[in-house]
Amino acid sequence: MGSRNSTRDDKKRANALPAAQGQLTQLEDAAARYEDGDAWDATDVVVDLKPRRPLDKVIPVRLATEQWREISIEAEELGVGPSTLARMWIIERLRELRRQRLTEATRPS
Repeated sequence: MGSRNSTRDDKKRANALPAAQGQLTQLEDAAARYEDGDAWDATDVVVDLKPRRPLDKVIPVRLATEQWREISIEAEELGVGPSTLARMWIIERLRELRRQRLTEATRPS
């Protein structure tokens, strides 16, 4: 039974290899374009992004290695950096606190 699973796994790997090689070729082609100074593709769209406010304050935060790993993994899954995710969480929590206080202030006594 072990050899049957091994053979099946070998077939899966063999089938995945061309796809992986194709992706690698695409990445290599893109890297060559960038190195040649031609980073634009005909299908690219220019998006004008304007930050709402300058981010000029920095808060150093100390974390245990395991906590940093957890944030990094979570951030990667969301497609952002760990610092960006931490900033998003802080802002979300501040908004939540503001809403709670507003609700409590408007609640009849």
